[in-house]
Amino acid sequence: MPEPPQMAPLDVEETAALPEPSRMGPGPDPHLKGVPGPRYGGNSFQLLVSGTHSFGHDPKSMAIGEGKIPSKPKRTSHPFPVEYHGLKLGGADLHPSRKSEALHLDPKPQDPNMRQVIILLAVLWACEGVKFGQLCDGNPNNGRRTSDRFGQGNYGASRGGRLHKGLDIVCSDGSTVYAPFDVTLHGKVTVYTDPNKAAINNGINLRGAGLCFKLFYVRPDKTSGSLKKGEKIGTMLPMQTVYPGITSHIHVQMCDKSNPTGYF
Repeated sequence: MPEPPQMAPLDVEETAALPEPSRMGPGPDPHLKGVPGPRYGGNSFQLLVSGTHSFGHDPKSMAIGEGKIPSKPKRTSHPFPVEYHGLKLGGADLHPSRKSEALHLDPKPQDPNMRQVIILLAVLWACEGVKFGQLCDGNPNNGRRTSDRFGQGNYGASRGGRLHKGLDIVCSDGSTVYAPFDVTLHGKVTVYTDPNKAAINNGINLRGAGLCFKLFYVRPDKTSGSLKKGEKIGTMLPMQTVYPGITSHIHVQMCDKSNPTGYF
């Protein structure tokens, strides 16, 4: 019998313990068909590497040898252990009996904090794509109030000693106001305390598409329940009776007073 080849020291940062030679049968591991292991003292074994390593799609980086000891695996930016068909790489037991015939990367975060971050990012990405549908009859593209004798309708516009905390969408007095997407209704809004503005002192709180927002200057048909996109919320109030010459509009304001412009 020829002298067995000399094995180089394993140059990996974290190495799973190899099975005792006496416990390994001759020939390749039956759980890894077509993947012969390197010879070691007349017995066959497969070298497994645990730890946070990148295996990617490069067969040279996989820690299952085909007669060679793999070079030092590259570190990955993956911050948590991963699974190979249920075999956790990252400190878990990797006994050969648990190896799967087919190997593919199935990353699953094990850290609860990481899962929360991923969920939050998913919500933010979902909200990023939300756009308001038509709000007012006669304004299919949600045209905005620009500038008139009473000021401007953009978010952050000056209102004397304060800033405008909403976005004004053009809407003629008496026009039908529609749900911009599926919404639930959460009670009416009191816009002013000034009795001289009672004619337009109404609005509605809404939630939908992951957003919480208010519509001012709208008389809602109801203040609870739900509506589908395009269904009638209510009617635009007579703004010209209070502000003659103004561009009549619906004021859209987020519940946290953040900028709603990105949703239009």
